[in-house]
Formats: sequence, C-alpha cells, structure tokens
Amino acid sequence: MELCQDIRRHAGGLRVRVFYPPALATPDQLPQINAQGYRGCTARNLERLAIFPDNRVYICSAFFDTELHYGTWHNGAIRPRLHQGRNELTLVSSTAPGCRSCTHASVCGGGCAAHDHLQRTLVSTECDQQTIPICPLWSMSATPTTTAHRLVDLR
Repeated sequence: MELCQDIRRHAGGLRVRVFYPPALATPDQLPQINAQGYRGCTARNLERLAIFPDNRVYICSAFFDTELHYGTWHNGAIRPRLHQGRNELTLVSSTAPGCRSCTHASVCGGGCAAHDHLQRTLVSTECDQQTIPICPLWSMSATPTTTAHRLVDLR
C-alpha cells in the first residue's frame, strides 16, 4: 500500500498517465477505487480473456497453465468447459463465507477466489476488514487522471 502511495505521488508531475494495481486498500480508499470503475474480480465479470497457443482460454492469470481454465478457443469462438467439473468460472463465482456479511463485500467483490483456492497472498479467511483485497488484475490511474499533453498510457 505504501508503494501505491509513492506511485500516486510521483505520477503527479509526469506527462503520462500511469496505471497501477492497488491489490490492497483501506476502507477509506474504497470509494475512490469504486469511482474509478472497480467492480470486483475481473474474472467474475469476464473483463479480460487470455487465449493460449494450445487454445485454452483463461479469465484469471492466477490460473495460467492449470487445468482450471475457463474453456477453449475453437473455430473463432470460445467453448466454455461446462461438463468437466470445476473450471475457472465456477471457482471465481464462489464467494468466501466470511465475505458474505462484510460491509465492504459490495466493493471488493467478496475476496479473491483464485488466492483462496491457491492459498496465495491475502486469502479471504485472513481478511481483517481493514486491509481489503482488490483484484490484482484490475488497475487504476494514478493522479492526475488526465494529462494535458498525454504522450501514452502506461499500464
């Protein structure tokens, strides 16, 4: 969280718009993150797809190169894995039990199912409701949100 503060502070004088993934936030930062468009897990919202050379389609980079991929690319269309047990979509669509009663769940989206499943970073059972997990695939712009003579957006 300190690194994100440094990024915001240093981006102020630049002629480029800098984006960064906040990953974790305090409750008082949630309204700003929400105002910039955060709607929870990008995989739950099917915001980004990654198609691998073997035609596997992933919706969350945490699952790259695992058997939990969302589906396959076939003849110009995505064919979801519907009949083969758990896949990425069924996994990320679940919300951790402790998140259901949390006052921040509407903003954070109920934690990160990928981190819960893979036991990485801040799992939902360890959330203290003061350090809120933000999907690490989502990025927000540092100040300023617009630049007069923007050269390029850096993500």
